[in-house]
Amino acid sequence: MLSTSDGDYLIKLWPATAPLACRNFVHLAETGFYDGVAFHRVIPGFVAQAGCPEGNGAGGPGYCLPNERSPSHYARGTIGMADAGLNTAGSQFFIMLDSHGRLDGRYTAFGRVMNTEYLDRITVGTVIKGVVPIHR
Repeated sequence: MLSTSDGDYLIKLWPATAPLACRNFVHLAETGFYDGVAFHRVIPGFVAQAGCPEGNGAGGPGYCLPNERSPSHYARGTIGMADAGLNTAGSQFFIMLDSHGRLDGRYTAFGRVMNTEYLDRITVGTVIKGVVPIHR
C-alpha cells in the first residue's frame, strides 16, 4: 500500500517479471526510505515520478540495479523503475497516468497500481506518507 497525502494506492508487484526491482522496492519501503519523499515530476497524461530523497530527480539510495526489461505494456497504472540509462535504477519509480506504448521494453516494469481511478490526484509535491508491503 502506497500511502500519500493525496490518497492510498494498492500496488500489486510482479516478482516473476522483475525480482530485483520488487525486492529493492520492498526493502526501501520496509526501511522507511520513501517516507516523506515527494513526487518531484508529474506530467499529466503521462507519468508521476517519485523516490528521489533530494526531491529533484538526481538522488537515489547509493547503489544501482541492473535493468530487468521485459515486453510489459506501459498501461495506465504500470509502475516502472526510473533510470538515467542502462543499469542506473535505484529508488526512483514512476507510475503511468495513461498508456504509452513508446515506453514498452525500455524500462523495468515491476508492478501496477490497482485502484487507478485516483491516480490523477497526484501532483508535484504529493508526499509519500509510507509504503507498507502487504504479503498475500
